Amino acid sequence: MEMLIEYRYVIVAVVALIVWAIFNWEKVKKKVESAILKGEKWAKDEAKKGIEHSGQEVEDWIIENLYSLIVGRWRVIINEKMARKIIRFIYRKLIDALDDGKINDSV
Repeated sequence: MEMLIEYRYVIVAVVALIVWAIFNWEKVKKKVESAILKGEKWAKDEAKKGIEHSGQEVEDWIIENLYSLIVGRWRVIINEKMARKIIRFIYRKLIDALDDGKINDSV
């Protein structure tokens, strides 16, 4: 109980962020999808120059670009590790949808 009182502001902020993301899910999802596509284009452009990047490097590039969009006060709540998990989840769902037009874990 003491921990709840100590972290009450963080808990309220996390709940507020979750509620905001639920109501703005399409907007959030589109930004992530756009960043993923830009990251893939960046990797292809770099490959044309003879510079190969691993999938991890491309993912890091995407996360850095998305993380820079997060307003400073939200970075206290959404650290880079959490952002990675969210982006990886959306990325896998996007790839799955591109596979056969359905999100059915076929990839």
